[in-house]
Amino acid sequence: MVKNTMSTLRCPGCNSTLIRQRQKGAVFWCCPSCQGRALTLGLLRRLVPQAKTTEIWRTLLNETSPKKTRSCPTCTQRMQQVNLGLQSSTLELDVCRTCQLLWFDAGELNEMGDNLESSNELPLSDSTGPTNPPKSTLSPEAKQAIALIQVKAIAEVEERTRTGGDAHPLMWFVSIFGLPVELGTHWIDRVPVVTWTLAAIITLTSMIGFVDLAATVETWGFISEAPLRHGGLTLLTSFLLHGGWLHLLSNLYFLMVFGDNIEVQQGPLRLIGLLFVSTLVGDLLHLIALPASDIPAIGASGGIAGVMLAYAMLFPRAQLGILVFYFPRRIPIWLYIALWLIVQVLGTMTMSDESTIGYAAHLGGAVVGFVAGYLWRRRG
Repeated sequence: MVKNTMSTLRCPGCNSTLIRQRQKGAVFWCCPSCQGRALTLGLLRRLVPQAKTTEIWRTLLNETSPKKTRSCPTCTQRMQQVNLGLQSSTLELDVCRTCQLLWFDAGELNEMGDNLESSNELPLSDSTGPTNPPKSTLSPEAKQAIALIQVKAIAEVEERTRTGGDAHPLMWFVSIFGLPVELGTHWIDRVPVVTWTLAAIITLTSMIGFVDLAATVETWGFISEAPLRHGGLTLLTSFLLHGGWLHLLSNLYFLMVFGDNIEVQQGPLRLIGLLFVSTLVGDLLHLIALPASDIPAIGASGGIAGVMLAYAMLFPRAQLGILVFYFPRRIPIWLYIALWLIVQVLGTMTMSDESTIGYAAHLGGAVVGFVAGYLWRRRG
């Protein structure tokens, strides 16, 4: 549930500071110098017919040698240039595939409005928005003003499928338990089915294990002394088991906060692969750190550590909320990750065969997440 307040963003054209414009919770960004504007893919879907938007995005995904242009104001990766494909138009936009962000230079939004209007593809507004005056009566300035008003009206609907810049006040309740609060989102435009399904499977398996926790953990937990028990199956079954409700709920929370963004941006298979490899490498590092330990290790923390680091790599400008002396504060995602890593390193250095927290497994998962996020960013 990606989180980003996008403060101090820079225009990819002239490097001026972008101005945040907001109406009833919908947010987009404008450059006061060159008049460029950033819109999300979700907003474009409501400006352009669904088939046309799908065609544009398929072109981006299938492009083998994309023309890289300027840096995305959100994630700083190089955007791709794509032809919008509208009737009688050679309009090319800068698009960030990672953030699903489209950048309109001055006049491009107006040109898109002209082509949509001439092809009768500009959506009709309801009672919340304006109707389209005849094309012949519009000056260029009026056309752009109307296009912006329509974007704002459509953005009100967009708010139903994406969270605004700030967390709901009730969300701060979780910070009492030391958990970070999500602040805004990276445009989650569909239900993260795999993330929710994994959370349900983990919950169900852990609840079954709670019936006889000691026996279940002893049988299906990962033990360094016998890493290949049950044909090595405990490398995976340990991921599904938890030692109590607090252990379970905290891991589920992190999976839901960070996992859905990776699923939507990178696809469900990559999320599953990331959790799988992070868990295996975490178990391996735990084995190396405590080869003689006979205490069963359980929990999804190693896999979720990989998700956290991958998230931080893919969304480096994201911000989280924490409580500092009972006051809510915003911190960059990398500050939170840095503090978390310090705790894991110190914990690993002081581990013994009697340790009950698998710090080394957390670090193993984190390494996988860092590498995966780095590779996915380079792929663009």
